[in-house]
Amino acid sequence: LRRCFGDDLPVHMGFTRFKHWFQYNDTAMEDNQPHALVIAQFREPYSWVEAMRRENHHAPLHAELNWQQFVTRKWWMPRPPKDEPLANETGRVCGQQFHYNEVIPCSESVFRR
Repeated sequence: LRRCFGDDLPVHMGFTRFKHWFQYNDTAMEDNQPHALVIAQFREPYSWVEAMRRENHHAPLHAELNWQQFVTRKWWMPRPPKDEPLANETGRVCGQQFHYNEVIPCSESVFRR
């Protein structure tokens, strides 16, 4: 997009969150970006899952599994002890502005770019 539009159109790698993290509705952005266009690119699901299996990001319990194990194992992990102080917090207290109940772990360290 940058090659097509140059400096005439600002292009960012995320909207409310970086790249592939789920986005959320942020009404505070309406004043700053009243006319935003979000463009999403989707991959063919089988090669995408295989790429996730080979390059395992953010899923330690799915490391080094064969294809069948990877796609059938429950997608979860235990909440680490360092998240406990945030358990009763409200608002977007976790990395990438997630709520506590939306993501495990809550720690900012897993969201670094």
